[in-house]
Amino acid sequence: MNRLALVAAILASALSAYSAPQLKAQAELVDEKEGIKMKVLANSHGLPPPTLVITKMISSAGEKMQYCKSDDLWRSSSIVGTWKDKKGNELRLVRVDSLPPEGRETNFGVLIKKEDAENAMKASRDSFVQDEETFAAWKKAWKALNCSTIATTKSGKSYLIEFAFAETVKPEVEKRLLKDASASLSSSTSGMTSDYSSMKWWSTETKNYKFLTDLDKSKGGRFVSDTSRLAEAMRKAYEKYVPADKKVGLCTVRVFKTLEGYREYRKSTGSDDQMSCGLWDPGREELLIAAEDKDLARSTMRHEGFHQYLYYATGRGDHAMWFNEGHATFFENIKYNSAKNTVKIIEEGNRAMWVAKNLRLCAQNMRRLIHMDRQAYYSGDVNSNYCTGWALIYFLQKGAPAVEKFKEYRKVIPTYLEAMNRGASAIEASNEAFECVADRDLAADFLEFWSRYRKNAAKFD
Repeated sequence: MNRLALVAAILASALSAYSAPQLKAQAELVDEKEGIKMKVLANSHGLPPPTLVITKMISSAGEKMQYCKSDDLWRSSSIVGTWKDKKGNELRLVRVDSLPPEGRETNFGVLIKKEDAENAMKASRDSFVQDEETFAAWKKAWKALNCSTIATTKSGKSYLIEFAFAETVKPEVEKRLLKDASASLSSSTSGMTSDYSSMKWWSTETKNYKFLTDLDKSKGGRFVSDTSRLAEAMRKAYEKYVPADKKVGLCTVRVFKTLEGYREYRKSTGSDDQMSCGLWDPGREELLIAAEDKDLARSTMRHEGFHQYLYYATGRGDHAMWFNEGHATFFENIKYNSAKNTVKIIEEGNRAMWVAKNLRLCAQNMRRLIHMDRQAYYSGDVNSNYCTGWALIYFLQKGAPAVEKFKEYRKVIPTYLEAMNRGASAIEASNEAFECVADRDLAADFLEFWSRYRKNAAKFD
C-alpha cells in the first residue's frame, strides 16, 4: 500500500470511529435524589420521562377510581433518564428493583387500580432478590433490547443500561458502549455539584402548579420562575371569570427547551403534531409548552392553561366550542402587574385587530358559532371562529357587566355553567344559556357595544 493510500485508510478508520455513537468523556449527575452519575451519549438531549395515562371510572357505589395499564406505572417510575443524540440513537437508564403488577383484561386494555399497583410495586421492591434468575425475569418483563445489560453499583442498586440505535452500529461498538456506560455508573457524587445536568429534566412547584422542564437551570430557571408566578396570577383570573364547581388542585405544566423536543414528545405519545407549539393534553393531564419563543410560550400557556383549568373546575372535557375556545382566547392578552402578581384582561392583540377589521362578519357569525361542534369549528375558517369566540366572550364577560343596557347578557355564562354542572350536554347548556337573551338581537347588540361602549368594558375589572 502506498503512502497516500495508507493515510486515506487511517483517516477513513478514524472518521468511521468518530461517526459511531459516542459517550461523553465525563460522567454527569443523572439522578439527584439517588446520587447516580453516568456517562451519557455525546451530543444528546434528555427526553422527558413517560407520563402515566389515567383511566377514570365510577363504581356501582358511585366511588371515583383511577386505573392505569398494568405495567405503565411500573415503567414510568422505573426510568431514571433517556438521552437521544442528533442521529436518533437513544440511551436509557432504568431502575431494576421490582416486577410489574398484574392487571385484569378490560375493554380499555389490561388495567389495574392505581392504588393497587402502587402497593404491589412496593411489596415487590421489599422482596426483590438481586440474582440471575430474577434479573432474567425482570428483563423479560421489561422487554429489554438486545444491546442492554444490568449493572450494580457499589451501594447495591441495580440498573438496566440499554441502547436503541437509529443507525447501523457494529457489534464491537455496541459492546464498547455497554462496557463504558456500565463502568461509569456510580452512586458516588463526590466532587460534583448538586444541580442537574442540562441533559436532565427537573421540576419546581408553586401553590397550584408543578413545572417540569429540560431548560438549563442557569439559563432557563428565571423563565420558569417568572412563568410559574404568572400561572398563579392566571389561576386567579380563571377562577374570577369562570368559578370552579370542583376542586382543581395541582396542575402539571411541561416546558420544553426546543420546539423539536416538544414535537418529539408529541410523536412519542402517538400524535405526529407538526403545527402546534403548545397544548393541553387531557389524556395525560399535562399542559405542554415549547419555550423557544418566550413570549409565544407565555401566551400559549395562558390560552391552554384555561383549557386545563376548565377540565378540572367542571370535571368535564366536552364543553361547547364558543365557551371553551372563546375563553381561552379571552385570556391570551393581559396586563400583568408583577408587584401584585395580578392580571387584567385587555382588548389588544391579533384577535381584537381582526374583529375591528371584520366587525360585521364577526357579529353575524356569533349565533352560528354558538351551535358549532368541534368538527364544524375546525373544518371551517378557524381563525374567524377563534376571533369571533374571543369577541363573544369579551362582550359577555367585560361588556355586559359594564353596561346596564346589556344586563340581560350577564345571565348567559352562569346559566351555561349551571346546566353543564347538572349534567346537560354542551348543546343543551348553550341553548339554555342563550334562551336568556332569545328576544335580543345579538349581532346588533354587539355592534353597538363595539362602537359605543368599549371604553366602559376596558375600565371594568
